[in-house]
Amino acid sequence: MKIHVLFGQRKEAYEGEYGPEVLLAWDEFTADENPDGFHEAVQKAMKANENEMQAMILVDLQIDQSQIRSLLVPTRPTLHAEIV
Repeated sequence: MKIHVLFGQRKEAYEGEYGPEVLLAWDEFTADENPDGFHEAVQKAMKANENEMQAMILVDLQIDQSQIRSLLVPTRPTLHAEIV
């Protein structure tokens, strides 16, 4: 699963004053279903933050969908035992 993340670095008075911020995040499925909406959302977020950020970048992150699912819907582990 791919996650599109717009990161921003706020303008700083000194180096290290702020850490990178996530300004927008869309999963690949939603972006594929609505590509115009995705591009509009990115442009809107960039425009809304342009005066506060010194830099912005769109980064694609690859995440194992099954691991996300296991966090969202945890299952009890199966224990295998032998009667002795």
